Amino acid sequence: MYQTMADQSRNLTLESLHQLTGRLIAATSSTSLSSSSTLVPGFTSISSQSLMFSRTQVNFHNICKNARLYRENCFEFEQLTKEVPNANHEEWTCKHCNMVVSRVTLRLSPPSQDRIWISAAGMLKAHCAQEPGKANGWTCIWPVVSPECHMRFDEEKRLLQHMKRHHVSLGTPGRSSKIEWPADIRHRRSDTCGYGAMIGGQVMQDSDGYFLVPGSAS
Repeated sequence: MYQTMADQSRNLTLESLHQLTGRLIAATSSTSLSSSSTLVPGFTSISSQSLMFSRTQVNFHNICKNARLYRENCFEFEQLTKEVPNANHEEWTCKHCNMVVSRVTLRLSPPSQDRIWISAAGMLKAHCAQEPGKANGWTCIWPVVSPECHMRFDEEKRLLQHMKRHHVSLGTPGRSSKIEWPADIRHRRSDTCGYGAMIGGQVMQDSDGYFLVPGSAS
């Protein structure tokens, strides 16, 4: 279902506030929900709990409760999931809605080995609550940069294609590629963000304001 222009404008505004205040919280090394206050230019002092304006609060796609709790850094992955025994590859189920999550990968330019992926933790962030008779769904976990960021993706591959189109800036030979930080308040580190990339034999690394994959000469 498509949103009205008014809904999109409202959500873009809320998401922008969330991103700004989330970065301020990270800058002050606040790693959990607390009652501490943050001053935002042009706004009054507000608590970090009240800063949780995002798509998880404007929840028109029924993002799972555990996905929201994980994005908001309330619990760890192991507390919200249980591992699937005897699976062909590593899989976990959400303890709230039983959605199965696992790492998914997309080749950027076959036959090269360049690829991006979303880990099981990233898919936990992204998943909509599993509902009987309804296709599984996933949502964008990055900053809102396009109306497409508000869509519900009914296939894991489509979420990866969205990531490639809107949240990965591929570098030319010799220049680094950039990948956006997630739009949540968990630690913004390449090893815990829930996704990654390998381009030109180089893997995604931490950087200020975004992740990067160092460029290599062709």
